[in-house]
Amino acid sequence: MRRQLRQIDGGAHTRALRKALEQRRRAANAREVDIDQPLAWWRPCDTVAHARWLAGPVPEPVLYDALTPTRQWPAGQPVGLITQGHEHTAWIRATGPHFAPRWLTGDMHRRLVSPTELTFRDPREIWRDPWHLQLALALLSADNDRRCAWLRNPNPETEPALADLLVLAQEELAPREVPLHPPGPAPTTQAPPDPFPRRAWTVAERDRMRAQAHDGTIEVLALRD
Repeated sequence: MRRQLRQIDGGAHTRALRKALEQRRRAANAREVDIDQPLAWWRPCDTVAHARWLAGPVPEPVLYDALTPTRQWPAGQPVGLITQGHEHTAWIRATGPHFAPRWLTGDMHRRLVSPTELTFRDPREIWRDPWHLQLALALLSADNDRRCAWLRNPNPETEPALADLLVLAQEELAPREVPLHPPGPAPTTQAPPDPFPRRAWTVAERDRMRAQAHDGTIEVLALRD
């Protein structure tokens, strides 16, 4: 029943998106725009990769501490988090039409992955429809790519479906600012130990140096404990 309701809601959402796109295409007189492929650089192999990603087995969950930036991880990798004694599930974010394992940003010194690589929404559920993913990426590119400029600044009042999809794309697909230090104790740098521990000069040593200076000879004393 829940799946049927999601399909009904998804169908209504898709129809609202297509209606808004058709209106925008007419307003911009953009006859060359293909609503069925809103992202100009989406390739047939991306569709195949997306279908393979959805049909493939979901990776076994790993704990956050087991993630490392020295290994590649696939989009949708489940990650277990424990905060204040409560268990949570996160996922490796999708960043575009690429679903193969990729390198994650993080702290190489401590081998910790940045939390900006995680999401608390399952990418396989959010981007189950490749057309929605295409449109979301096109909306993100509207300010920087002239081929997507006709999608710029959707109106939340007259184009709520487009505006909501843009917000979702900004939250889930857009690059995030990486913090300087991922969670965990910050690395500490300690000064190297002094190879020659210093101590105060004794009276005999000072008298000896004065006598040598008076005679014109100087002897270097290496003081150690």
